[in-house]
Amino acid sequence: MAEKFDSTIQTLGFYIPTSDPNWQTATDINGYVDPFTVWIYPLDGWQIAQNKEGPKAIKLGENSKYVFSYWMWQECPPDLCETITSSEIKTILSTFKFTE
Repeated sequence: MAEKFDSTIQTLGFYIPTSDPNWQTATDINGYVDPFTVWIYPLDGWQIAQNKEGPKAIKLGENSKYVFSYWMWQECPPDLCETITSSEIKTILSTFKFTE
């Protein structure tokens, strides 16, 4: 699900089902959770985001137009916290390739 925050930043959530029927956060769809979200910035938008106070997205890569970064979940449903680790998410993200 791509979500447009403003004219410069796009997000792409990767959702998986959870067996917890009551699980939902502000960014999740009921019954699903996104272990990570990819954020896509234009090059100048990335620099602006990096200069702001607070937590920073982790850079995945870039091409001549965009910087690709990610955020991992801060909370997770009980059925997935033990099975999907930060290490596994990072392994999945390491397979991403960005082209022109």
